[in-house]
Amino acid sequence: MYESDKKIPARKVYSSGDDDMFRVKGGTSQIIEKLYENIERDQVLLKQKVTEIRKSSEGMEVISNGQIFKSRRVVTTVPQQLLANSVKFSPALSSDVMGILKNTHTWMGDSVKGAVTYKTPFWKENNLSGALYSNVGPFVQMYDQSSSDGKGFALVGFLDGSISHLSLQER
Repeated sequence: MYESDKKIPARKVYSSGDDDMFRVKGGTSQIIEKLYENIERDQVLLKQKVTEIRKSSEGMEVISNGQIFKSRRVVTTVPQQLLANSVKFSPALSSDVMGILKNTHTWMGDSVKGAVTYKTPFWKENNLSGALYSNVGPFVQMYDQSSSDGKGFALVGFLDGSISHLSLQER
């Protein structure tokens, strides 16, 4: 369904299918679980908060929960703004680099995700895909996220950013 504005009724839009979309049975966490099965578990530390990354004469040191971990290199996948605002660097990163980190938009960082569950998949019963696009909102995009076992039915999507100030109950 596509809703362009409040004055024009929503209309059905047909596509050639969902060839560009895929889902992982059991959820995308299955990817992480499979990777985790193939490494030495004592090499993975969970619930670690990195507070400092510093260069030493022997390489790099990462300080997390009061422990020091040494390596030749550090690779981080933390969103840039979080990295800039939560990790101390020694020596300090240049003001140019810190400016870039602090001002780089984090993809989906300002998004508000929502889900609506249903007892039955009414959209499937009406030969609809469950995809919704709206310029009116509050959801600007929604997709069918029903369970693969056919027991749970949900539409999940992203809400208009203008509602981010509302409380969880108001949303």
